[in-house]
Amino acid sequence: MAKISTYTTVTPVASDKVIGTDTTDSNATKNFTMQSIADLAAMGGYVYPRFNVVATVAASSAPVVGDFVLISIDNHTCTLPTAVGVSGKVIGVYQASLFSGTITIDTTGAETINGAATLNVPSQYSKYMLMSDSANWVIIGD
Repeated sequence: MAKISTYTTVTPVASDKVIGTDTTDSNATKNFTMQSIADLAAMGGYVYPRFNVVATVAASSAPVVGDFVLISIDNHTCTLPTAVGVSGKVIGVYQASLFSGTITIDTTGAETINGAATLNVPSQYSKYMLMSDSANWVIIGD
């Protein structure tokens, strides 16, 4: 039997099988298809997102949807991409080091974060998970 690490990396198709547990059925092991997981996400179910980790030491950054930004610089502005047309997509921002300056998460145009134009990161190890509602960004975790 081949080890998982020996399989080639391919883009999954709808009929591919995924093994997981069903928490509503005593954690029974079940087979799912990629299509059933896509259907769950389309119905509003939560599918754990994959992030592209981006470390920044520049004065500003412009992440894309799906990035998890690690900030390691004082007086940094992280400008979010537009929330329009990316409903349900997530961006994470994390202040990785001790700082004395201001770390700001900014929006595009007139968009907001929980109703505010910007969000200040209060201290080292602070983090925010932001999700698009297709018009603005909302904080879903901190």
